[in-house]
Amino acid sequence: MLGSAHLTTETANMGFRELAIRATIARAQFAHRLASTTNLSTLDEPTKAAWADCLELYEDTIANLNRSLSTDCLHDDSQTWLSAAIANQQTCRNGFVELNSSFHFAYTPFLSHNISNAVSNLFAINKAFCRLLPAWLQATLPSDLISRSGFRWGPKVPAVVSGEG
Repeated sequence: MLGSAHLTTETANMGFRELAIRATIARAQFAHRLASTTNLSTLDEPTKAAWADCLELYEDTIANLNRSLSTDCLHDDSQTWLSAAIANQQTCRNGFVELNSSFHFAYTPFLSHNISNAVSNLFAINKAFCRLLPAWLQATLPSDLISRSGFRWGPKVPAVVSGEG
């Protein structure tokens, strides 16, 4: 169930990053299903065209989220897939404006399920989980854990980029 906080044996064995990705995939799939089954007969042609474009972009977003799930932190691939998913969301939104749609985008399943926010949050989570660990932490971890961790070792990455809060 979407939005449910139930902890199953399957989800208990997943890491936070994987749970966040899977939750975002489920949310995007739900929005896509709603949008796919919406009756568009009363909408104008520009809105129908933008809607069709968004359906394709959501399919691509779901595929990109799945790709990010299957990559590990040794590669920048997962950040690339998530960046593409974020771009898809913006392209979907822009399509309604660029095609001069009379339909208010905020009332579409594409926006009402906060997929853009979920993917943006996932991008930040993925970045945090895939960033380099500090040397002091590397020295305290057992070598077998280090080899299985999927983390790259190197200089520290700042947690806060700007002073705004």
